Amino acid sequence: MEDEFVTILTRTYIHEVSIPQSILESEGIETHVRDGNTVQAHPFYSYAIGGVKLQVRASDYEKAKALFKDTEFETIVPTKKVDMMDKFQQLTDRAPLLRNWSLEMRLLVVVALITLGVALLILVFG
Repeated sequence: MEDEFVTILTRTYIHEVSIPQSILESEGIETHVRDGNTVQAHPFYSYAIGGVKLQVRASDYEKAKALFKDTEFETIVPTKKVDMMDKFQQLTDRAPLLRNWSLEMRLLVVVALITLGVALLILVFG
């Protein structure tokens, strides 16, 4: 889809995408910051969710990429990158009990269940 947002830049913390976002917006390129609020509220989640993603419309990707050419903001993210959180959401959308919860809550529940399972295995077989 030509209207979808694609990731052009990924950084660990939200403040690291502020300047590139300003550059893009000053050139009339619409931007979206994905996972920024999550990392701002819980910085330690950044590594688990793949950092903060600065996104542009697919139709503006090449123009945006050209703006960052030969700068410290040059993209290292391919256009068709598969996002693990998108895959996780697709998988948990199939679970009736999880599909109505936010993505962050789903992640916490799955991690808690895995942790509980490992703890039980250790108690039983340890």
